[in-house]
Amino acid sequence: STTAKATIPYDLQLFPEGGHLVQGLESKVAFRAVGEDGKGITFRGRIVNQQNDTIAHFEPHKFGMGTFGFAPQTGQSYRVLLQDAQKQWFVYKFPDVLAQGYAMQVSESTANTLDIIVRAQGKEGTVALLAHTKGIAKHAAQATFQNGQARFSLNKNVLGDGTSTLTIFDNSQTPVAERL
Repeated sequence: STTAKATIPYDLQLFPEGGHLVQGLESKVAFRAVGEDGKGITFRGRIVNQQNDTIAHFEPHKFGMGTFGFAPQTGQSYRVLLQDAQKQWFVYKFPDVLAQGYAMQVSESTANTLDIIVRAQGKEGTVALLAHTKGIAKHAAQATFQNGQARFSLNKNVLGDGTSTLTIFDNSQTPVAERL
């Protein structure tokens, strides 16, 4: 049994890839935990459901940051437990989970190619990808969902130098997911 302290000396943030967690869809979740001094901390994290069953474990790689995979299930609610280096436990709110929506996954398939997979729950039809660097559109494409996912392949050389943004739009041209 773990007891949690009332005051929370750490800032823990969770960042689902693409912006949202969707029921039944696996997503990569980046995290960052810092102390009051703004520096990353060493800790052990757990995702627990309303029955206090541990659903996932995660620990930082360096500077209080890292990633883990997670697929929230329908009808479940979650909390985050953090155990610091002094073995004290702290409880955090879990990000909101959408019943319907899109999950985005970006990975490198080769040195010059990005694979973008968009999964949908309760959605179908087509999605569009817009890649832009420094506010200038560099690539646009459209894909149709097949077996619950749409795929894009993007040559990184098209993006140019600087930070690029990949935005996914649904079939009504509303942005639904984004990744830097």
